[in-house]
Amino acid sequence: MTDRKYKCSVNSNWLNKDFKNDQRDYKYGFKNYELTATELVEVIHSYGYVISYQFDGEIRQEKNFLCTDIVCVDVDNSEEYSSRNRSYEDALQDPLVANNALLIYTTTNHTSEQHRYRIVFGLPKSIIDASDIRALTTGLAIRLAGDLRAVDAARMFFGSKDCQGSILGNEYLDEAIVSDL
Repeated sequence: MTDRKYKCSVNSNWLNKDFKNDQRDYKYGFKNYELTATELVEVIHSYGYVISYQFDGEIRQEKNFLCTDIVCVDVDNSEEYSSRNRSYEDALQDPLVANNALLIYTTTNHTSEQHRYRIVFGLPKSIIDASDIRALTTGLAIRLAGDLRAVDAARMFFGSKDCQGSILGNEYLDEAIVSDL
């Protein structure tokens, strides 16, 4: 496991998908951090907090996108994408995930019948342009049967306290793949 720190933001006003205060927490309260993979897992799995990209200020809006060292693919396996559904176990066997992902975890809505999970990739260098996040996440979502609506640079990813998760330990997504996507 790497000691590398990844630029991201955390909103501790959430526990799983439940906000502690009010609906303003969808937009406000995102604090910028640099976290190791172990710390990311703690935030997601132990606390159930929301993660996102870094923003200028604590307001989660694409126009405030600052940078990120991670990118996340949200896999919902909804009926809308039923022709592309993949199990959590299948995703773990995918060479793109096995050889490049930092971690993978199930969401609070994951069931044995309806697999829902997130794949988190470290990046070889910080992305500072919101359009680059959209392009990279879209490419990964297409390759991994992810939700194509969850690709913007202001996306938040809910934590999942006590979820099923795997730290794959790959430090970052291969630069050639980043360039291809």
